[in-house]
Amino acid sequence: NVIVDLNQLLSIKQFSDDKKVKIYFEELLDEVLIALSSQLSNHDISIEVDITKAPRVISIRSYVYSIIYNLLSNSIKYRSPDKSCVIKVESIIEDGNVCLLVSDNGMGIDLEKNGDQIFGLYKRFHDHIEGKGLGLHMVKLQVEAIGSEVFVDSKIDFGTNFKIVLK
Repeated sequence: NVIVDLNQLLSIKQFSDDKKVKIYFEELLDEVLIALSSQLSNHDISIEVDITKAPRVISIRSYVYSIIYNLLSNSIKYRSPDKSCVIKVESIIEDGNVCLLVSDNGMGIDLEKNGDQIFGLYKRFHDHIEGKGLGLHMVKLQVEAIGSEVFVDSKIDFGTNFKIVLK
């Protein structure tokens, strides 16, 4: 499993030279939501989308898909058992860059304790939920491979906010 994971991570560098194309967030989100449909249908999950301020970006499509997929998948996986799950996806323009904002009201992460490890390989912060600790590491690698940045803000029992600055 480790070899398969490392091969997947190494392939990110290989594909970072792929051609950048115009990506419409609406189309990409539709594809991601179809891929996540079984996880979505089994739970009380609301997804609020506002991509009107920046409906498209020029980037590597497979990476932007994977970034959105991993962030939404984590929001679903680490939803709070005590309340309905609300996930928000928004795109904005900030300082001339398209920013993708993904937030949820889930379990959250203790950034004071784990902030320096949040994007680490095989790092997990909720052991009672199945996972490998690979998703956020891949998000970080893919974001950096396209010359962009990722920021996170989180608080236990309040949720997590990710901001991807697509340069």
